[in-house]
Parts: sequence; C-alpha cells; structure tokens
Amino acid sequence: MLPRETSYIILFLILSLTGIGIVAWIEVRHTVTDGFEETARAILNGMQSAVVVSGAFAYILIEGWRMLAERYEKRRYMEGLAEGRTEGRTEGRTEGRAATFAQWQAWNSRRIAAEQKGEPFDEPPPSIKDAD
Repeated sequence: MLPRETSYIILFLILSLTGIGIVAWIEVRHTVTDGFEETARAILNGMQSAVVVSGAFAYILIEGWRMLAERYEKRRYMEGLAEGRTEGRTEGRTEGRAATFAQWQAWNSRRIAAEQKGEPFDEPPPSIKDAD
C-alpha cells in the first residue's frame, strides 16, 4: 500500500487535472463571445474551485478507503478470534472429558482389583478437584 502522502498527491493531481480540464473545456466551449482575457480569467476562477474540491475529494476518498479497510480487517480479526475461542473450548472439553474418563477408568480398575483380591477399597472416587 502506498504511503498516505503519496496517495493524497497522486489522487489530488488526477482529480485536479481532470477538474481543470473540465473547467477549461466548459469555458472555451460555452463562452465563445468573450475575449481571450475574459475566458482565461474565467478558467482561472474555475480552476480555484476545481483545486479546492479536488483536495476535499482526495482527502475524503483516501481517508474513507482507509477507514473501510481498517473496519474490514478488524471484523476479520474478531471473527478469527471468536472462531479460535470456539475451537479452543471444544478441544479443551474433549481433552477434559478424556482425562476425566481416564481417571474414572483407573479408579474403577483399582476398585475391581481390590475386590477380586478381597482387600478393602476405601479410596474415594475421582472428583473435579482431582482433575489436572
């Protein structure tokens, strides 16, 4: 992307030269009865307006474009962030369920082994506090 100043200058020149050309064309085309000096003066007066309007348009277009681009990038970032959070939560829940299942399975295996040996089994079942 071009630096901001370069963008302003390029767009300002394009708009100004177009505006000056239109003003000159209108003045020459529609004021055939005026003399050269009056036509030149009218063109210069019109050029002033064309340059001012071109500067305003260049500013509005460049800043408007940058604002829209920033909003688009921010929206894409936020959507990616939300998608990442959802994906992370899903992975976390899956891993948590697997870990909890493994804890219960290990506890149950120890309980069954103790019952088969006829030993007392007083170990409490796993709880949420035991989860890693």
